[in-house]
Amino acid sequence: MNSLKYLPWRSLFLVAILAVITMKAIDFMLWKSFSYAESSGFAELLSTKIGNLLFLFCEGLAVGGFGVLYLERVGRVGPIYTSTLWALVLCLFLCLWLGTYIPIAGLGLVDISQLHVMSLILGVFWRGRAYWR
Repeated sequence: MNSLKYLPWRSLFLVAILAVITMKAIDFMLWKSFSYAESSGFAELLSTKIGNLLFLFCEGLAVGGFGVLYLERVGRVGPIYTSTLWALVLCLFLCLWLGTYIPIAGLGLVDISQLHVMSLILGVFWRGRAYWR
């Protein structure tokens, strides 16, 4: 418990906010592109249940991957350990939860569900596998 206070929380929250803002921007751009091309095959794939689940799973992987990428490039936290990655998961989860209250139109990708949380954890540890091995 004592090691929690030595984690770079400020950098982790800034990185998480940046990752969620990036995903909100991608969400908005996809929504705009689907509104212009309503008869595209990709929009029809999203209308199916399995296509929607696959898309939401990939979104969680992307948020986790963006979080680790920004942590490597922007965060400047020093060495990254497993505890840092778990703290990043917590920060990403909190920022996603806060991001649901921002009223920006889109496909609703930045949302909280069990699938999002599991895929977010997979995305963080898949992209950051060099740090936890």
